[in-house]
Amino acid sequence: MPSNKYEVSDYKIFDDAVSVSNNSSESEISDSTFKGPAADQAREYYDKIINYLSVISDNLIHINDYFQLVSSNYKSADQQARKVVTNSSESPYLSLNSSSKSYSSSVANKSQQDFINSIKDGAIESYKKYHVLPSLTIAQAILESGWGKSAIGNNLFGIKAGSDWTGKTQTVGTSEYGARGYYHINDTFRDYDSISDSIEDHAKLLTNSRYDSVRAATDYKTACREVQKDGYATAPSYADSLIKLIEQYNLNQWDNITE
Repeated sequence: MPSNKYEVSDYKIFDDAVSVSNNSSESEISDSTFKGPAADQAREYYDKIINYLSVISDNLIHINDYFQLVSSNYKSADQQARKVVTNSSESPYLSLNSSSKSYSSSVANKSQQDFINSIKDGAIESYKKYHVLPSLTIAQAILESGWGKSAIGNNLFGIKAGSDWTGKTQTVGTSEYGARGYYHINDTFRDYDSISDSIEDHAKLLTNSRYDSVRAATDYKTACREVQKDGYATAPSYADSLIKLIEQYNLNQWDNITE
């Protein structure tokens, strides 16, 4: 605000303006009606405010357009990913391209009970050696591979090939979950010579200090929640899906084995 101090007489114009506005029609009042230092200063600030509001209004329009575009892109990506998952007959956590050279595994065509029986011993052995609950191992194998039908190169657990992996690999399509929902990407996964190699490698992966809480779990519910919390999978319902499988197929019957 201006530092000038005006005399009371300088503001007489406002009294005149009020008188004019009270005794004249609106069309008779013009800019010349309001005169004086204070009026000039007020008009200057008024014009600046109008300009600022105009700029803000224009920016809000651009911001709104931007968010509309972003929202549209997110919705499109989410719908596409959900379509991939819905149309896939395999696990929603691992959607394969039909061109995968090792699309199936030695357990791909087994019944559900036969699938469980074929990996049960390996899961029990993993518990004895690495302290990973058998129920968790079996449930993850079911969920990640769609009962063996989506086991990339005998990879029952959807384990990706990081920079430290020196074995065989396959690059295929998969669904991930992020801030914008499900989305589809291509990623590289480990390729094993046998199912037993896959089970062994899964247990070794969980010996990483990142999964200490998983190995420390003494009940399947805790183990399932901890493996999700520790970042094994991105799907928000991952732990609940594992728990449901364990309870539906009584997989925790092997958790009380003697080491």
